[in-house]
Amino acid sequence: MSASPASFLRRSILVLAVLGSVLGLSSCASGIAYRNAARELERGDYAAAALQAATSLYHDPKNEKALDLLVRAHPLATESLERAVDEAMESVERRRWETVADSLATLHAVNDAIQRLPPLYRKGSKTPVGFELRYDRELLASARAAAADNRYAEAGELMRPGDRRSFRDAYESFRLADYYAPGYRDALARAEEARSLGSDRVAVLPFGTGLFSFEARSAADALYGAFVSNLVAAARRKTFLQVVDRGGVEALLAERELSLGDLADPRIRADMTGIYGASVLAIGQVLALEAKYPSIVGVTEIYKVTVDEVIPGSTPVDGVYPTWKAEKAAVVTTFTKSASLSATVEYRAVDAASSVVVDAASVTEKLSDSWSWAVLTGDMAAVPASVQPLLLLSERDIKGPELMIGELASLVGARMAASLAARFE
Repeated sequence: MSASPASFLRRSILVLAVLGSVLGLSSCASGIAYRNAARELERGDYAAAALQAATSLYHDPKNEKALDLLVRAHPLATESLERAVDEAMESVERRRWETVADSLATLHAVNDAIQRLPPLYRKGSKTPVGFELRYDRELLASARAAAADNRYAEAGELMRPGDRRSFRDAYESFRLADYYAPGYRDALARAEEARSLGSDRVAVLPFGTGLFSFEARSAADALYGAFVSNLVAAARRKTFLQVVDRGGVEALLAERELSLGDLADPRIRADMTGIYGASVLAIGQVLALEAKYPSIVGVTEIYKVTVDEVIPGSTPVDGVYPTWKAEKAAVVTTFTKSASLSATVEYRAVDAASSVVVDAASVTEKLSDSWSWAVLTGDMAAVPASVQPLLLLSERDIKGPELMIGELASLVGARMAASLAARFE
């Protein structure tokens, strides 16, 4: 069945609208890339300018300004990159092959971007603009291989001193060896070895409390879990921060039969130093905890108001009923059910070798829940407008302190973990 003229017109309008949107977006992207190209050209980064100009032309091949900029920037980029290659080849500097590889890779990327473009024409010309695209893939491959060899050897030398800084430098070099030659030997495995050796390793000891209550013990356990989990999450975002497995720490503590007093001592016992493979030990204590279970407090208010009231049984005069002053009274009892949990937690992290404090904090946090409602005895007319909404409510359950422990632990644990993680790279 053939489409009606109206249906065909609607589809045509829709297609034109979509094409208009696509062209508009392409023009916008082309303009942004051109402005970036002009900025890079002014800065003297000819390769970046050429890449941005090519991007502009990819979105809009008729952008004459971008074409003019590419025609200017490409030979300058080629000249500067080939000069960098020549100077590096004449150098005896150990990392010269990285300069050769990086410069050639950039030149090839610029040329590839130009090759992906359709034929480009100046306004009024039927001859496409030509570019001299020079490649040296053989030299690039050998430069990458040499750069990987050098970085791997350099990383191996850095592993020998045995200090944290050299391990971190070795990690970067092993990673670069794999960057220049993907899959190079065991570079990635060695990089992880170097990262582990160069990392600040934090062992979190179980949190304690000197308070003899179920809530305090539960809060200490919950804080310990929240602190560890938040610290582990923070460590994932940092190259050289690791958290010792919680299970391993707890097993070692049980094996050595360390008491709460041992853990609370600000000094590190000789037999604790280094046994966790950690450079930092962290511990916290619940110093104070106040739990208020749900209780109800009632406050009674008496309200009185004088109003004009129609006299019962009266006859209207000229259509108006006579009134007299009448006093209305109401008794409103407002009930408030509330519960709260307040805790003060002390935490510190110390260097396992020197017992020097790395980070410390004393945090007080309070959570509460409450609900109010009111009961009326008397005349509603006497109740102020501000109180009336409470009369529409009834009693409901609220959270007790035992249900707030997890939330409080999450807040405090996250805050302390963020503070400690910020101390490391």
